[in-house]
Amino acid sequence: MNIFICEDNKEQRKNLKNTIEEILINKGIKGKVQLSTNSAYEILDYIRKNKSNGVYFLDIEIGQDINGIELARRINDIDKNAIIVMVTSHPEMSQLTFKYHIRAVDYIVKDSIEGIYKKVDECLTFIDEEFSKNIESEYITIENNQCVERIRYDDILFFETAKKEQ
Repeated sequence: MNIFICEDNKEQRKNLKNTIEEILINKGIKGKVQLSTNSAYEILDYIRKNKSNGVYFLDIEIGQDINGIELARRINDIDKNAIIVMVTSHPEMSQLTFKYHIRAVDYIVKDSIEGIYKKVDECLTFIDEEFSKNIESEYITIENNQCVERIRYDDILFFETAKKEQ
């Protein structure tokens, strides 16, 4: 699973990244934080260029002309299979995810390090279980040493093999 983080606070971004990486290792979940940034545009550029599907941990207030809700909407336009997790210190803004049809799987409030860890753990476990179900039926799985990619059978035009260059 490709994981993306957009958080404007450098310390909170670092803590979230470390939490995610620790949970991936401890739970044996195949995944990698592909990008951890304070820039919404950096995430959008990355997923456009790399045609990545992913799990996105987004802060609502990212200190730019675009907020986390708008970023989630734009991500959903590019990555039709995006899994959005909102992470914020504003519990009163949770209704915005419904108002703007963000399709977030969770809304994590930054209340305590332990609380965040527990919620991120629950999210990643749930997402991994859902990936496992979907992978078996509608997707082909391509695994490399960095992550696991899911590609819908309907999106495949053809397969081609090539010899390894030496």
